[in-house]
Amino acid sequence: MLHRESIRRPRYSDQSDAALVELTQEGDTLAFGELWSRHSRAGEAYARSVSSSVEADDVVAEAYIRILQAIRSGKGPTDGRFGSYLYATVRSIAIRLAKAQQGKLTVALDEACLQGEDESARIIERMAARAALRTLPLRWQQSLWLREVVQLSHAETGRVMGIQPSASAVLAARARDGLRAAWNRQSDERGESVSRPTR
Repeated sequence: MLHRESIRRPRYSDQSDAALVELTQEGDTLAFGELWSRHSRAGEAYARSVSSSVEADDVVAEAYIRILQAIRSGKGPTDGRFGSYLYATVRSIAIRLAKAQQGKLTVALDEACLQGEDESARIIERMAARAALRTLPLRWQQSLWLREVVQLSHAETGRVMGIQPSASAVLAARARDGLRAAWNRQSDERGESVSRPTR
């Protein structure tokens, strides 16, 4: 069993993008995980080139979710050109988010001021949560993405990342703890900035 798992990861890494798309259509989530490993960083770099005002990791995560849904419905990059399809999807999302952000924050904060401090705090907390996630090591972010978004099991996540299921479970726990700690640091820093006296 261990030997079989040890050779499964190279099997995916040796497949073409077109073959991985076909496997994903058949319900193989590990094949889609390989597509994530291959193209996500390039997708983030492209998102930044489209607009510097968007969070590249958020854009790519949304792009992958859309593509997965498209592939499962028989659409998506059926010609095997996954990279081109990813870039087109990333561009569309990045442009949409950039346009939406052009006054969204100002409007939201204005509305929050009218609604009271609780709503203002919720907006700030959402912004802080994103900032906390971006401070995590890439491997922790990938673990959280595979577990929480793609919803792979620990065994499946382990095979995608080239580690044993037990190590995958430990990594996921550390990633969650890391996110919680980063969030707490963000909270402490916000508290210090509020309470710091001015001179």
